[in-house]
Amino acid sequence: MLKGQTAVITLVLSWYFPHHIWGGQFPNDIGNYYSNLYSSAEHVALSVAANKSRSLQGALNFHRTFMNTDLPTYLQDALINSAGVFWKTSMWLADGKFRMYESHSCDDLQPPHLHFYRAQALQTLLPTLERQIPELYSKLQVKRDNESFPGDVVFVGNSNYTTPGLHGNCSCGRPKGEDFWWNHRVNLTGDQACWWCMAGGIFNSIAHPQKCAAPGCITTDRTDLTAADRVDNTFDFVLDVAMNSRWSEDGRKWAETMWPSVKLALSWLVRSSVKHGLPHDRLNTFDEHGVMGTVNAYNSFAYLGALAAGIELAKDAGDSEAAATATTALARGKEALMKMLWQPAGGFFTSFWCEEVCQYVNYSTVTDCRNTTGDFSESNYALQSSVLYGANWLWLLGIGDSLHSLNSSIASHLRAELAYNLNPSGGGLLYTTNRTTGVHCDTQNGDGRFTDHDLWAMANPTHTSAALWTRAHAAVVEDAMKPTEAMIRLYSQTLNDQWDYHDVAWTSGPRVNSHYARQLNMWAIPLALSGQQLDARDPLGATLSFNRREPSKLRRWPVLTPLMTGIASDTDEGCAGGLSLEVLSGGLTLRELWLDGELLATNVTVGVSSSSAASSQFCSSRPEGLAAGSAY
Repeated sequence: MLKGQTAVITLVLSWYFPHHIWGGQFPNDIGNYYSNLYSSAEHVALSVAANKSRSLQGALNFHRTFMNTDLPTYLQDALINSAGVFWKTSMWLADGKFRMYESHSCDDLQPPHLHFYRAQALQTLLPTLERQIPELYSKLQVKRDNESFPGDVVFVGNSNYTTPGLHGNCSCGRPKGEDFWWNHRVNLTGDQACWWCMAGGIFNSIAHPQKCAAPGCITTDRTDLTAADRVDNTFDFVLDVAMNSRWSEDGRKWAETMWPSVKLALSWLVRSSVKHGLPHDRLNTFDEHGVMGTVNAYNSFAYLGALAAGIELAKDAGDSEAAATATTALARGKEALMKMLWQPAGGFFTSFWCEEVCQYVNYSTVTDCRNTTGDFSESNYALQSSVLYGANWLWLLGIGDSLHSLNSSIASHLRAELAYNLNPSGGGLLYTTNRTTGVHCDTQNGDGRFTDHDLWAMANPTHTSAALWTRAHAAVVEDAMKPTEAMIRLYSQTLNDQWDYHDVAWTSGPRVNSHYARQLNMWAIPLALSGQQLDARDPLGATLSFNRREPSKLRRWPVLTPLMTGIASDTDEGCAGGLSLEVLSGGLTLRELWLDGELLATNVTVGVSSSSAASSQFCSSRPEGLAAGSAY
């Protein structure tokens, strides 16, 4: 260069790690996916340099999707940064398998009870990878009662020991002292299999990598036995299939291939609820508390959600008998929910209901169990936030009408959460568990295992999105957003690290686990604010609708679907007060486009070219009569 000349030089820092060593043994090289795409670090650098403009535009579009909207600033910031958890906790292997760890502290691979908290974000950003997960869970399903599995050693998912025999023969027995809260509850009546051996259950996760010297722990999808009895494992599987079915253009056809496994899962749910109409004596994601009650609210709403989604999937599959069975079970379950879990004086759903109260010695031996007398829910003031997680997914998928009869009670419950479960010293965070009377079915759980006043990250976004869908609060948006705002500010301002959400955290610091992903359920909040619903099952085109909670306060909002992302607005003057869509990625063939109850357009296609990262715009005005879409 001559004196006085200037130039722009692009530097690329690249790396290439084609090997993924499993179990510390070099021969167990399961590889990384990009080894199929690149041959060296130089190859990576050349590719990045050749596509730098497109990559930069794609990143800017991702930011624009959130930042150029009326979402609160703290939520915009949190949503953008939340995507980092995927590359921190996932692996994409050379053979194409995609898996995520539970966290940096719990190294279970792909546990169903946790996956669905991150499923919406993953489905929106990487839908083909997310679809692998319900396909995996279908493989991890018990296909018949007392089914035998290959091998006789289990690498137990959350423990440091192996349990011989249980995986191979699905025995109902448990070694004394292990998982003691199950010891007196392992069998169903009659000749039915015990919980984790009953057909339709989904095993919890793949084994610990450090305890698994063979790559088969991933490639053959072997699993442990810690929780084929978790209600939310089965719920998550059914809802994951429903999400893929509704939000994908080939979803209905794909769901038909999954229907046998979904039907078996629904059978498992119904069989597990014969006695009370709701699942009883079952674990869920709150496993640090053991089994919470004979019947608990988190499992109950998950159960009702799975049944409602299952009815839709059964109808799509043409299985009227399964649809009728699930419909009957759903009606019975809703009645049981109000009978056993509704607290009339407090106006909320209690955390759990006890059929009996048991006494223990040394947290292992049952010495006495007595039946509860009277209406247990009237004396139980245990209030658990986050129990509406299962209901949230029904609203998100557009099948929330199945819970319509419970809406007033659900709204009351949400108001009670703010009244009873706000942590006075936690800056607006909600207690996930709040056992004000100290009641618990099992003495050993109440005294030695149950942790009261937990602050789990999932509770606050669950409250916000549920309150928005149901318009539970007088100040619809402001009050609903308060718990999520408090959670986000805890990490972004007090802990100063919004890239490492912990499962449990206080204002004094994180307490449980590292790099969790439950907070990704905050991705439901933009959809709850805009009332976005997508149904892409119709081969003639998808139906996309928005029904905003407060239209005057949400004039620009993100459109988040697996098929297309962008920004919707009613402020574009060129649309004459109608709706404009700025498409930033993907595209949609729309049979119908709705805004706030008004049909704006039919039979239009919106999208951007796959060869360009530039955006495109679509406008639907509000002329008299039906509005036909027009591009500009």
